[in-house]
Amino acid sequence: MPGAAPASAHRLQAEEHLEEVLAVLERTGPETDVHRAVLLGPVHQVLIEEAEGAELLVVGARRSGGPHGPRLGPVGHSVLHYASCPVAVVPDTR
Repeated sequence: MPGAAPASAHRLQAEEHLEEVLAVLERTGPETDVHRAVLLGPVHQVLIEEAEGAELLVVGARRSGGPHGPRLGPVGHSVLHYASCPVAVVPDTR
């Protein structure tokens, strides 16, 4: 990977991480149809475009919460306002 272009290196890293996460879910989670894709671009824009026609978009909330629960970052905020499908925000409980 040392000679790879930055975008190619990021894409390869993202694809490897995606496969690791999905392998765990396939072994431990319920049977679910998963659309796998590694896309480059502004995260909020890519998610909104890819969620077109979806039944549900799930995003995480990693920011620390206050008395009212986790705070949304800019990606979560954008998809809640602009996605054409329902959005579920799942807080990071670690």
